[in-house]
Amino acid sequence: YVITADIPGANRDMVEVSVDEDRVLHIVDERADRHEERGGSDEDGAKYVVYNRSFGRFERNFQLPQDVEDGAVDATMKHGVLVVRLPKKKE
Repeated sequence: YVITADIPGANRDMVEVSVDEDRVLHIVDERADRHEERGGSDEDGAKYVVYNRSFGRFERNFQLPQDVEDGAVDATMKHGVLVVRLPKKKE
């Protein structure tokens, strides 16, 4: 099984991926409010008129099927896309 999630602006260190004892996969990201004043500038000195970014807590939960291998969940992230791989148990 594969789950993908678009989380623009996030990196892998910021996103928590875990599986609890009830076989629920949790994907969590939390961002602080970066309130900027109109007409401000960023660290490179670029000027902006409007700054629009999402902030707050993002959480998605998925009940895993019984045939997912315990402890074998693998999560990678590239260019703001989280990919969670859930291998099936070997029969």
